Amino acid sequence: MSDAIKVACGETHGTAGIEFIRSCVVEQQSLNEVVASRIHAFVSACEQTFGDAGKLGGQAHRVCERFGLTATAGELATSWGITGWQSGEALAAAMRCFGEWLSARGTAGNTEPKTIIDTLREFISRHEDPRFVDIDAREIDIGIPLYRKTPYNRAGWRKRFDGDEREFLIDPEVFRKDIFAGFDLPFVCQVLTVAGYLMSGEEGGTTRYTLQRHLGIHGRRRVYVITNALWKDGTDPST
Repeated sequence: MSDAIKVACGETHGTAGIEFIRSCVVEQQSLNEVVASRIHAFVSACEQTFGDAGKLGGQAHRVCERFGLTATAGELATSWGITGWQSGEALAAAMRCFGEWLSARGTAGNTEPKTIIDTLREFISRHEDPRFVDIDAREIDIGIPLYRKTPYNRAGWRKRFDGDEREFLIDPEVFRKDIFAGFDLPFVCQVLTVAGYLMSGEEGGTTRYTLQRHLGIHGRRRVYVITNALWKDGTDPST
């Protein structure tokens, strides 16, 4: 049987593809409008079925359009008598595949902001104690900073306030090369600033994401200032 299948595939391979192209050529005048309309309908159906509040994020939306194109091709091929499938089979299959892709991805929204925030949280959680120098904000105010340790391969400073409030003042080189190597840094800063996790300031009409801070014996330096809001959802590096 396997030999028979191999021979049959060799003899008929490409037949459906050639016929599909021929049919596309014949229908080319109306094809663009038909394809665009069907893809739009597919995306709308997926948004209602899988979206967050009936919407897909930019990434998921673009991927959904690719699945919609596949579904459209399958349904057109069926309508032209090429596949032998029932009408709607290609559409249902593509929608199921998109749903499984979305499930494996874990969200119908954009992954970049979540990845950026998770990357920052993971770095601080892993390196908070060994790589951050402790600073008591009240002691700095009176000019007597307290450094509880001198870490190896310092990533920055942990500035403590009353209660559990704290800021992480991260060295710019560490921020760029250790934490967010390979990321689009301006986009990273925008995401963190909009979320309220990174402080920014205006200097000469330009937004600066590195701010001058007093670091005791290390003087004033530019650092990325990560606010305590990073843990507002209950994720804490100390737990």
